[in-house]
Amino acid sequence: MKRKPRPILAYSVFLGLITAISIIAVLPVNLDYYVLDRGDYGYSALYSESGIVLYSLKELGEREPDTALLVLGRGRPLNTGELDYVISFTKEGGVVIVFGPPDAIIQLLKNLGLDAELEGHVYDPVFNAGDPCIVVARDTRLNTTLLVDRPFALRFSSNPASTIHPTMFTSDFSFIDEYSDGYYTVGEYLGEVPVGFEIEAGKGRVVIVLAHGVLTNRVLQYNKDWFSTLNTGRDILIDQSWVRSNPVFYLKTVIHGQQGVSPFYLAFITLIATVVIIYVAKTVHAE
Repeated sequence: MKRKPRPILAYSVFLGLITAISIIAVLPVNLDYYVLDRGDYGYSALYSESGIVLYSLKELGEREPDTALLVLGRGRPLNTGELDYVISFTKEGGVVIVFGPPDAIIQLLKNLGLDAELEGHVYDPVFNAGDPCIVVARDTRLNTTLLVDRPFALRFSSNPASTIHPTMFTSDFSFIDEYSDGYYTVGEYLGEVPVGFEIEAGKGRVVIVLAHGVLTNRVLQYNKDWFSTLNTGRDILIDQSWVRSNPVFYLKTVIHGQQGVSPFYLAFITLIATVVIIYVAKTVHAE
């Protein structure tokens, strides 16, 4: 009589998958503008406090714009469809904070009809947070100060429209590092540099900060007063739409949660793994 095949292999594969998912959930990640990244340019601090993750900017249509603020810091620019969602959200009363590397900001401005090019990163040897690339800036609209991490200056090829206003400036001791060597060279611009702009759109506004980091881990603790003044009790929405294209990071975000990996998730994984191990052990022993 032919013996039926034992399902040991299938259960072993299943156990391997469970183990892999568990490892993905608990291992740290170093990825800029990611809600689970604890590095300088991650969002873990903001997310753990009060952030709501958006896996698609289309979800903005499900929110009340006049009670929400969108944090839009990312390493790649918005595409046309994503920009349409953001503009619609803003026109209905939403507030958007945009920051990131120069390429992403320049592309965003271009999509808004503003041509700009990079002049250089901005350093301040006097008014900084112990590092000349973490610069103190003043927000003239909110009458407060903030730290901008690795700010940069842009040169507009034409006069910006009247709806865009410079609102943040560095000190008179700052300079634009046009030669990209990290030091001031005679001939480089020395003085106040605009590193933040505001664009009015309908009932809302877009705050564009020319810096790699503003609400990221390295400077968030210093910018809480500025952020609370700008936020005024709105729900904080963190854009993670770019994560969805990576199944590993998307899965990690979904199962992790704001306060870490859910204990119920760990208990479930442990229970499943225990059942599988016991079953396999009994099957092998029976043979």
